[in-house]
Amino acid sequence: MKKILIINSSYRKKNTFIVLQNIKKVLLNYGYNIEVINLKDYKISSCHGCEYCIYKNKCNIDDDMEFLMTKLQECDGIIIGTPVYINNMSGILKTFLDRTCRWFHRPVLEGKPVILVATTAGSGLKNTFKSLNEGLVQWGVDVVSEVGRTISNLDKEIEKKEILPFIKHLNTDGMSYRVTMKQITTYQVQRALANNIFELDKNYWKEKQWIDKVYYRTKKVGVIGKITGSLLFNILVKNIKPVVDKRL
Repeated sequence: MKKILIINSSYRKKNTFIVLQNIKKVLLNYGYNIEVINLKDYKISSCHGCEYCIYKNKCNIDDDMEFLMTKLQECDGIIIGTPVYINNMSGILKTFLDRTCRWFHRPVLEGKPVILVATTAGSGLKNTFKSLNEGLVQWGVDVVSEVGRTISNLDKEIEKKEILPFIKHLNTDGMSYRVTMKQITTYQVQRALANNIFELDKNYWKEKQWIDKVYYRTKKVGVIGKITGSLLFNILVKNIKPVVDKRL
């Protein structure tokens, strides 16, 4: 049975939570095992920017983030919901994403489908979705759908087209999904850094058999994407210089 993890980043169980619950009701008809996590119920400290997690592959902050990150690794699909605050995602969600920075270097959620959900009293949906996409592309996931609601259409039923890409992705192991150029270019940056900077990253990418690939799953990339990705990687790998960590 496929596991779906729903993340609610609102402090209240109101608008965003209602939409997430409506999506859950629809997906339960497909027999998925669904768990809902409310970020407010967990201790999530701000990132210290110390880069400890990058060098040691674990964080030295004592809170609930390692537990939550394990939850993400164990699921098959992810749904993330946020209210719009100041034209963007909620603060707790941004803090949560900040704490996953080591996944930019060593992606562990590669290929998992994601639905983004955002609610607003007025404007800000477009910018919120854009900001979330910019962050989640570094996880290596596939954002397959965006579900936005305003106060005027909060009770609108979840349409099939809003969740069908998510279901198809789960049922085909992601092979029905075509990666974007943004995903391809981000991957080249990650691959070049793994090749040139940190030995820990390089060993991880070699173990995953990604270091010589144009993308995690080459079959999901078109001809233009393969050519562009290869050219970009060759440029990056020649210009990114190794960094010596003086703390070691």
